[in-house]
Amino acid sequence: MTVETQNPPTYVREIDGLRALAVLSVMLFHLDHKLLPGGFSGVDVFFVISGYVVSRASASRQPVPLTNFLSGFFARRFVRILPALLVCLTLVCLATVLFVPTSWLSSTTQKTGLWAFFGASNFALTIFQDDYFSPRVEFNPFTHSWSLAVEEQFYIILPLALLVWMKWRIEDGWRKLLARFLLPALAVGSLYTAYAMGLQRPDLAYYMLPARFWELAAGVMLFQLQSRGSLTALINPMSIRLAAAVGTVCIFVGFWVCDGAKFPYPWALLPVVGTLLILSSLLYPTKDTPIAHRLYRHGLTVYIGKISYSLYLWHWPVFVLFRWTLGLEGPGTMLPAVVITFALAMMSYHFVELPVRRNRWITSQPAGCRLLAGIAIVLALYTVSTQAFLERERISLSVTADTQTWYPYDYPAADVPEGPKPYAGKTIFVIGNSHATAYTTMLAESRERLGAGIRIFETGACNMGNVRVPIGRDQACWQKSEELLALIRREAKPGDIVFFASLRSLRLINQWDIVGYDSVLAQSLSASVDQARLQALEEISDAIRRLREMDVNVLIDAPKPVFQAPPFRCSDWFNLHNPICRLGDKTDRAFLLRMRGPVMQSLAELQSRFDNVTIWDPFPVLCPGKVCSAYDTDGRPMFFDGDHLSAHGNRILYPEFKKMLQQIWGTGKVDSP
Repeated sequence: MTVETQNPPTYVREIDGLRALAVLSVMLFHLDHKLLPGGFSGVDVFFVISGYVVSRASASRQPVPLTNFLSGFFARRFVRILPALLVCLTLVCLATVLFVPTSWLSSTTQKTGLWAFFGASNFALTIFQDDYFSPRVEFNPFTHSWSLAVEEQFYIILPLALLVWMKWRIEDGWRKLLARFLLPALAVGSLYTAYAMGLQRPDLAYYMLPARFWELAAGVMLFQLQSRGSLTALINPMSIRLAAAVGTVCIFVGFWVCDGAKFPYPWALLPVVGTLLILSSLLYPTKDTPIAHRLYRHGLTVYIGKISYSLYLWHWPVFVLFRWTLGLEGPGTMLPAVVITFALAMMSYHFVELPVRRNRWITSQPAGCRLLAGIAIVLALYTVSTQAFLERERISLSVTADTQTWYPYDYPAADVPEGPKPYAGKTIFVIGNSHATAYTTMLAESRERLGAGIRIFETGACNMGNVRVPIGRDQACWQKSEELLALIRREAKPGDIVFFASLRSLRLINQWDIVGYDSVLAQSLSASVDQARLQALEEISDAIRRLREMDVNVLIDAPKPVFQAPPFRCSDWFNLHNPICRLGDKTDRAFLLRMRGPVMQSLAELQSRFDNVTIWDPFPVLCPGKVCSAYDTDGRPMFFDGDHLSAHGNRILYPEFKKMLQQIWGTGKVDSP
């Protein structure tokens, strides 16, 4: 093999082939992480390529004044990035509104999508605490835009660093040193940031530019070394063959072994080093093509590389929308998802990307005009997408758009008689996790019909008053518990109620996957769970004892039915056959009674210990027959998901809850519901 000594070609087919390898690895990982466990590292290959290609294209232009250089750089980036991105974001926002129900599982979707219009979706994901490998991100159709946000933020810094290098590299003294070492110094600092941040906040290390800068900078520095001729002495047939082979091995090994828990440092070093080696082997044409290069220059590979940007944009939303509708398990849904992805990517490339990039009228406009037009289009489509989310209840195709049936919000009660309310001046302090807020509709009815004041304190993952799971050694939770008890001591009046509301049985299903009967029953009756229950019993006993000293009543809800399918994901024509719905919306009553038996023992023990404790059991109302159903006899949902009540379920429980309040506070004159 001989090496041709002319300058590197302007267009290198193999770079598109390398892009194809990167995007296909990411797609395989997102399709099923078992297919390629480290496939997510294809993004790091993209980062290095972007740094190299963009710096090479920018530095090849004629010297111009600073403002012209910056405006020209950003205008070119706008034309290259925005058209396909904006079309994708806008259409996916609309599809999300139509097919994705509002829930905890989708709670960050809207924010991520709207922030993506401004290149800030990585900030949204970190602020709202969506780790890249957590289940919720798999149902967010905009998660993948974090990497585009990182690139866009890098492009704010890159032109200034390039300008310093271009202007001062041929000068003497400190300017030459700054030109040569500015970017390497920033890259080293970024690499250290990736290490340090990965120890403290791995989510920030994964999503944010400071810990990713070094990857993009690596591509820029490769170009700088090439332009100085620093690599010329190393260019020979053996080095090219070796670099291509070792680089390819590094990338493929990374695709299999990269550990997401330790990313980007140190595992991103594999794809970054591998990409640098391959790019360096492509800098000069050769008469005898190395074996590794043949993969990258194959016609199909090159074409996939050309559409790789659109493939990356569209593959994730398509996969996520399949998860929300038909499911994405097995070839029966995976294959159509891939076919649709390629079809959308090809349309995006041929009818959006290329027409804009090749339009002479657009490219002939002053850079400032292109920038202003781009900003205006971003704002316009952001406004359209925002409005679509605001109109979700009206235009969604899901039955969950009927919020007053599905979502247990604070709604105005209907037909409330005027006049004094029997429990005016009394207050219910509600303490618990999401199952406390899931009673909001019922509590709002109590406030409006009975006059009781309602104070809800959501404790999140803190198990205060759980009965089944103890607080244990969670110091932050103990502090929160003490703060709540201190607040009640200050604000509660004698006779007020503290209502401990919680999930007191194990889940049969999460909003994203099935747990199953056997494992849940075995766990609920295990010795370790029983020991935890006894510890939780003593914890809540101490709290009740202190509340009794305040002359405050304590109300605790008994375990409600739980189900094997989440109704909000299984009630529409487009999601009815999703695999998560396969076990149905019914649960055997005897099984549930057996599973909740130990907790009921604890509740009976509390009631025998303390005269200020009342146990309220919603179970008989929600499950009157031998089989418990998530729907009532009219087909309306009593539950939103596998264990949280719907608004309709709240209204079903209100009469029984009213009777419980009458038992504690006396009957008075209570209007009919």
